[in-house]
Amino acid sequence: MDTSLISENILTIFNSITLIDIQNDKVVLSSASGGTENAITYEEYIENLKKIIHPDYSTDYFNKISLNELKNQDITIIKYVKLSSNLAFDNYVDIIKVLNDDKILILTLKTNLNDGEKSQNDNSAKVAADFIIEVENTINNIKNSDSEVVSTVKYLGELINDLLRKNASILNEYKNNVTLEVNKTYSSLLIVDDDSLTRNIFKKVFESQYNIIEAKNGSEAVEIIEKNVIKPSGDQPQNIVGIFLDLKMPVMDGFGVLNYLQDKRLLNKMPVVIVSADDAKETKEQVYAYDIADMIEKPFNFELIKKRVNNMISMYMKSNSLNEMVRTQDKTLKKIVASYANAYLVDYEKVNEQIAKYAKILLEKYKSEYNVNLDVDQIVSVIKYFDISLDAVPRTYIDNIKNISESEKKVVTNYPMIGIDMIKYLSDDMSESQIRYASEIIKMHNERFDGLGFPSSLQKEEIPMYIYLVNIAIEYANFMLKNSNSEEIVNTISSKSASKYDPRAVAIFVSIKDNLK
Repeated sequence: MDTSLISENILTIFNSITLIDIQNDKVVLSSASGGTENAITYEEYIENLKKIIHPDYSTDYFNKISLNELKNQDITIIKYVKLSSNLAFDNYVDIIKVLNDDKILILTLKTNLNDGEKSQNDNSAKVAADFIIEVENTINNIKNSDSEVVSTVKYLGELINDLLRKNASILNEYKNNVTLEVNKTYSSLLIVDDDSLTRNIFKKVFESQYNIIEAKNGSEAVEIIEKNVIKPSGDQPQNIVGIFLDLKMPVMDGFGVLNYLQDKRLLNKMPVVIVSADDAKETKEQVYAYDIADMIEKPFNFELIKKRVNNMISMYMKSNSLNEMVRTQDKTLKKIVASYANAYLVDYEKVNEQIAKYAKILLEKYKSEYNVNLDVDQIVSVIKYFDISLDAVPRTYIDNIKNISESEKKVVTNYPMIGIDMIKYLSDDMSESQIRYASEIIKMHNERFDGLGFPSSLQKEEIPMYIYLVNIAIEYANFMLKNSNSEEIVNTISSKSASKYDPRAVAIFVSIKDNLK
């Protein structure tokens, strides 16, 4: 295996590698995504750690990473718990070495400290330990050589390469895993077009950022997707993060590929951008019937396309991360969703308390006035989950739903459904009616009486009366927390009768507005 791959992707073995330059007060952290952050000061580094290390471990951790403490030991190993990017607290190990009294090297491994099973990353501790043993000699070798160390990443890459050259057993142990991870970080764009000129143009625009895969027709594209996405095979499957797709091609046209992607449920996992010279209304309607991200027409504005595609890929990755979190059915997932839900509930605790209070008053009035069978307490107990999947979509999309692009609208349309999936993993402590109420509230809190809401464009009686009242409570609470004038709030909500709200719901609200104060 080419160890230069590991130089460029050193974090396939370690969760992160941190180099603290004491003399120059500079900290460079190479993260698990493969990127290197801008250098920050040691004080900033410590402040960042304070925000993510669990309070139960914080004191012990910061005591141990003092320079005087570290110098007294050849290698310092600290086990602790910190907040991961998925908003769950996970177990980590830091293996720390002081280098020549002016630099500190920290290797961070994610691990399973609390159970008997050895994880892949637990085995990484062996690699890290052997790596540390070689550090001192390797530094001297680098300093004595003619090669110039031009960056921290190159510096650390040299260390790892030297370790692997001297320890074939370690290389063999991690060969398959490292190869897989290297290719995961190497994102690819698939360009499907029978016109070689168009393929070459797109290749020139994006080849500096992505590996480019070309297909001359839909059949070739399907074969590539099968080998790299559906059933990855070979030594180096490509991580396809986006597709440019022409509509008119021989063998299999673009619609054939769209049908294949739809059947394999891939359209919502990566952006598919249609490339076409056909701007007929009928064609656009046919194309947007699929879950595509965008449609671009000739002549192309490549600077604009580049920005849009990069934004789309980033957006889909974020959405996929949350989707994956709520769809993978295992015990770990329940813990992750619970941690995510707890973080959400803490962030929105104040407004949720107000919403529940106002909703209870409105629902009790509705129940008595219309003599309906409604479990008010059950509804009020789950209102707090109404926007639990909020982070699956930028809030600006929701606030400007009428002005955003088609691809952005599809992201908005999907996000309440993610919340419904999340409730399934929080249902252990809920009754069947609570689960039903929670799911309905999540799904319909953005619907409108006039049918212009989302995700399902429900209207009038298709939306239960209690949903209208809950939605009024949500709007009223948000206004009140902004210290808005109560009369103005009443007038604003009343003005939305027969548009956003059922007139009967507005009438109930107006009749008890003084009680809400």
